[in-house]
Amino acid sequence: MRGSASCKRQVIDLLKKDHSAGVVLVNIKRISDPLQSTLNLIWQSNDLVLAYNPAWVKEEPLRELTNLLHHLALHVLWYHPYRYRDAFDPAAVAIATDVAVNQYLEESPAGTVTLVDLERATKQRLPRLADSAAYLPAARALAPATKRQLVGRGVGGERPIPAWVTPAGANPLLMKASLKRLTKGRAPHFDQRGRGTVPQGQDQGLTEPSGSYQTDWVRALRRLMGTAIDGQRASFARFNRRQPYRMDLPGRVSRLVTPVEIFVDQSGSMGDATVARLLKMVVALVHQQGWQVHLTAFDAAIQGRLAVGQLRRLGGGGTRFAAIFEDLRVRRVIPTTPILILTDGAGEEELDARPYQNVLWLLTTGAKLSVQDPPGSCFHLRKDD
Repeated sequence: MRGSASCKRQVIDLLKKDHSAGVVLVNIKRISDPLQSTLNLIWQSNDLVLAYNPAWVKEEPLRELTNLLHHLALHVLWYHPYRYRDAFDPAAVAIATDVAVNQYLEESPAGTVTLVDLERATKQRLPRLADSAAYLPAARALAPATKRQLVGRGVGGERPIPAWVTPAGANPLLMKASLKRLTKGRAPHFDQRGRGTVPQGQDQGLTEPSGSYQTDWVRALRRLMGTAIDGQRASFARFNRRQPYRMDLPGRVSRLVTPVEIFVDQSGSMGDATVARLLKMVVALVHQQGWQVHLTAFDAAIQGRLAVGQLRRLGGGGTRFAAIFEDLRVRRVIPTTPILILTDGAGEEELDARPYQNVLWLLTTGAKLSVQDPPGSCFHLRKDD
């Protein structure tokens, strides 16, 4: 824009300012549409696209163009085009959604509705930083002439009312999947400085609840978890073998535990702060899951056992992963036992891990694991894990 080149430049600027919004604009398909008066989000089949009038964009000040692009990206992040598809009152939806997203912008785009505008029109005080659904009843209660006045104040022509109509033959599930692809990966790949301006509570409200939060590696570890017998426990589900007619006496069943072997790399390439963070993470994980854990420090050799909560450094040399599996074989650990290795990934290239294959490698850096054909699966830890 100034053809499309101007749009690309504004997207780059927005990536520096609000990374999440910038990623949406990078991912979304942009199409030239002279029938549009300005910029608009529209559905094409199952995909959301950004339609723009090239003539309008060419004359629009860059500051206003950046603000409007940021504004539209927040609509996508809040799933407004999907949530309000086929709304029976598009003008009220335009007002409510504008009010919701504009509160997170330093400067609202010209022609969009702000919270002050809506409060002035309704003559009532409305909640701050609320979801668009909180403003929709107030917007619907406005007179039709007032709605037209609020949404028709665009610069350089009549502003298009967002009418996110489901195209004929479109599948709502595929439409929602399209929106997810536009924002896919923004939480795992960006740190806290690049997650936009939407508060955590609002951000959680935009996604479907999925139960307790689990990272990919925790989910993978759960799949590896087996059970081992560690003695017996009392249970009224079984008869007492000595006095089976005494229903008030419990029987005995096997006590099942979930053992896991955790090895923490304490080589010189692992900083003290990184080692401390990993050990704290292990403590939290053990307390949460109730696992039976054997925690071991290693570098080029096994350095010793760590008690859960014992945050102290034992190693500091090079890294040799073979020491882990030699230790497991010496202790005759059951081959199906889950093995968790916390490391920066730097070590030897060839490794004999037989017979242990239930291994999760948790890498603290973005570097690739040095082992060419490692057993199990590799995951890169996020900064917020």
